[in-house]
Amino acid sequence: MVEDALPYRKDQETVAPSVDAQSITKSSQPTNTATTETRDGSEGLGSMTSPNGNFRYKSTFVFNEQTRRFHNEEDAPYVLPNDDDEFSESHFMGIDLSAIFPETVRPPNCDFQKVNACKGLPFPPDNHFDFVYEHLLEADYTADNWTLVLSEIKRVTKSGRCGRIGRGGSDAKELRTSGPLFEDFMNTFIDALKAIDLDVTIGRRLSGLLRQCSDEVDAKISVDYRSPVRCGGRLGEMWASQLRVGFEAAQTLFESKYGKMTPEELKDRLDKALQECAEF
Repeated sequence: MVEDALPYRKDQETVAPSVDAQSITKSSQPTNTATTETRDGSEGLGSMTSPNGNFRYKSTFVFNEQTRRFHNEEDAPYVLPNDDDEFSESHFMGIDLSAIFPETVRPPNCDFQKVNACKGLPFPPDNHFDFVYEHLLEADYTADNWTLVLSEIKRVTKSGRCGRIGRGGSDAKELRTSGPLFEDFMNTFIDALKAIDLDVTIGRRLSGLLRQCSDEVDAKISVDYRSPVRCGGRLGEMWASQLRVGFEAAQTLFESKYGKMTPEELKDRLDKALQECAEF
């Protein structure tokens, strides 16, 4: 979730220690000094004097006249700054059911809260965020949960702004063209989740649910449905890897159909299904 125009605390900016962003210091004394040229200097080279002699090094970053920090890699022509000022007028808020948020590396304009979205979003101001992003939670919400969560997303998003809902899952037509082993594997997974009121095929119905939650007759809702089933190349490999991680973590859901399995037996069954899917 992103909100704009919040005060930026300059005092929280991280600055590399012992670095002078404006000039190169030269010293003949046996002291340790480290500096870097400005971005106008192009090279981003520093000098160091020690009792063992003088030597030069290449700094990780270079700075311009406004002390904006940039990458200093010749083979990476990235022209934007690499510092906290890049999104200084935006504030990002992340939520999750578990407190698995980054602690050691966290930009000053990012915050996190432990939230169960099935009970609503803890942001009392309506029309609060400029952009709301939610992704891959189709195995987390019941039908009633979806109605509430989408209504809450609509409530906290500013009028005229937008949100993005990302889904996974497959439908029956795709499964029938993916091979019998994979079709059986996926149907077993889908049926096990439906037994506890979770529907991973909800992706194709999300636009209708969103429209039901909107009180704007001319609300713009666009859907781009793309399935990675039977995709080859790198996309197919990434999709197969994601399935392995998810299915191996949900092993107990398959045991009602296939019986008790060791992790190795499940992996072997899944590998055969995915190989068939790629060749079918």
